[in-house]
Amino acid sequence: MDQLKKKLFVLDLFNSIRKIDIDKKSPVVIYSSFLPIFKALNFVDKEIIDQFLDFLIDHYGDRGILMPSFTNGYDKKNICNLDNEKSNSGVLSDTFRKNNKVIRTLSAYFSYLYLGPLKEEILSLSPEYVWGLNSVLEWIENNDATLIMVGLNPTQNSFPHRLEWLNRELITYRENILKEGTVIRENKNYFLSEKLFARKNECNFENNFSKLFNYINKDKIKFKNLNGVLLSCYKSSEIIKSIDPFVKEDPFFLVN
Repeated sequence: MDQLKKKLFVLDLFNSIRKIDIDKKSPVVIYSSFLPIFKALNFVDKEIIDQFLDFLIDHYGDRGILMPSFTNGYDKKNICNLDNEKSNSGVLSDTFRKNNKVIRTLSAYFSYLYLGPLKEEILSLSPEYVWGLNSVLEWIENNDATLIMVGLNPTQNSFPHRLEWLNRELITYRENILKEGTVIRENKNYFLSEKLFARKNECNFENNFSKLFNYINKDKIKFKNLNGVLLSCYKSSEIIKSIDPFVKEDPFFLVN
């Protein structure tokens, strides 16, 4: 594919996202997979990732951009170096990580990347419980951030874990596990204690968020299918409003 065609595809992809943006003002959380994009193009090209990310930053940077940037946790020396740890959350996230204006939240397991006007506020997030008070998921809820999925099922994101935490007294298949170690961020060492709301070893359940699509108000979701690349957008508050009653009624609603 020549340079012009590549640029036009990336521009079309970005404009499709911009058109389905349901809010226009709130911070955005972007979850992505580039596999459907590369499949649609029939080739892999890092330049496309860079170009697409530039469009996102130019358009959403003033509102604030969050992306998950999860890791495998501590190494054998009980250290997690966030300055070096790659993102397990896709190539877009890992490319975003390398931008010198991007910061990373303190977590050995569930760090998020951020670029935007609330840098100090995001940097200060350091929850005792990873999905609880002072966590990124709480911040997303409190700021009613816009969730944007690129190349993913509309419900393929991590925010529904917040519902598990909000209903933690009912959730019997998880337990709090303490993890401690040294986290390095921006060449500074932090001794971190985090409690993960982890699945119990004896519970053979896995989260299944795909079924949530059947219960979310469809009028509150915007969709676009661009050459097989599924794009979707809705407010984080829709997950809370639509799904929380079902979890309260059936604590196993979010798992199979």
